[in-house]
Amino acid sequence: MQKEFIAYDKRFDLHLLDYVHYKDANLLVYKGLGDNITHVWMKTEKLVAKQESEVKELQQFLKKQQDFKIRE
Repeated sequence: MQKEFIAYDKRFDLHLLDYVHYKDANLLVYKGLGDNITHVWMKTEKLVAKQESEVKELQQFLKKQQDFKIRE
């Protein structure tokens, strides 16, 4: 009976270690994805702001040159 208990205890320890490593790996992936999303979002915001300023410049140019009407 004691041998069986020791065998089960070792198996349980292996499962616990496997769970801890699995949990740590998932947390690292989750954290990495969060950082990556934040980085890409900041980069996207900069690109959108740049595009908006270029559109406004183009609208102003067309308004001066061809009596362009800006719709919003």
